[in-house]
Amino acid sequence: MELEHCCECDAETGRAGRGEDSLYAGDRGPYCESCWYEVPHKLAEQCDDYEAEITRLEAPLDQAPDYQRVKRAMSIANAEYVGQSWLELWVWAWEETSDA
Repeated sequence: MELEHCCECDAETGRAGRGEDSLYAGDRGPYCESCWYEVPHKLAEQCDDYEAEITRLEAPLDQAPDYQRVKRAMSIANAEYVGQSWLELWVWAWEETSDA
């Protein structure tokens, strides 16, 4: 039986595969027990990094003439969806946000 090694620190996990209760986070793993307890903290840090990157990428969009209108139309379409085709609903929401 070949022992697994942690994908983070390369320590032996004490397990021998997914069938023997190895610690995986989705497709990532296996983890040793000490690294396993750090997974939620690392995922939270990644989410913060992604959120900052999204904010950075959205900043120039706020200057685009139709961006706010599209965001408003999308929120209306999402709130009002009750069985219509998504395209029909989006066209309706786009027209509802029209300044004309």
